[in-house]
Amino acid sequence: MKRRNRRKQTPKIYHLTMSFMCLLVAMLVYLINDKTQMISLATIKQMQFGDVVNLLTWNNVFDEKEEVISAGVNYQLLKDDFYSNGSNEVYNIFDGVVQQVEADSIVLLCDNGLHIRYSNLTNVHVKKDERILQNSLIGSMDSSVQIEIMNKNEEKLTVLDALSNYED
Repeated sequence: MKRRNRRKQTPKIYHLTMSFMCLLVAMLVYLINDKTQMISLATIKQMQFGDVVNLLTWNNVFDEKEEVISAGVNYQLLKDDFYSNGSNEVYNIFDGVVQQVEADSIVLLCDNGLHIRYSNLTNVHVKKDERILQNSLIGSMDSSVQIEIMNKNEEKLTVLDALSNYED
C-alpha cells in the first residue's frame, strides 16, 4: 500500500513542480521584456497567435545590423607632422605590417599601399613583421607623436588626407 500512496503523490508533486517552473519562466520573460522593452503590455493584450509566433523567432532581437562602435582615433594636428589624440597612447591608423622598429619610431606598410612612420614615441609596443590592425595600440608618447604618411608616389599626406582618400 505504501507504493500506491507514493504513486498517487508523484503526479501531484510533478504537476506542482511543472506549475512552479512555468511560473518562473513567465516571471523571467516578464523581467527580460521589462529590461529590453521589446513589447508593451498594451501590445500583449491585442496580440493574436500569429503575432506570438513572430515574436518567438527573435528576428527583432538578433537582426544583423552594422553599427559603428568606434570611429577610430581622432588625431589633431598640432604643428607640421606632430599630432595629439588627447591621451599618451598611439594607435594605428590603418591595417598593415610593421616594416621597421627603432627605439622611438615605427614604420608601417599599410594594406592600402601607404607607408606611415610614427616617431617621437616613448615606448614601442610592436615588433618587426608583426601584423597590426587599425586602431591597435602601437606605442606611447609624451604629448605628441610625429606621423609621416607617404603614398606609393612618395607624396606626403596628412592624417586627414589619408583617412579621407584611402580605404583600408
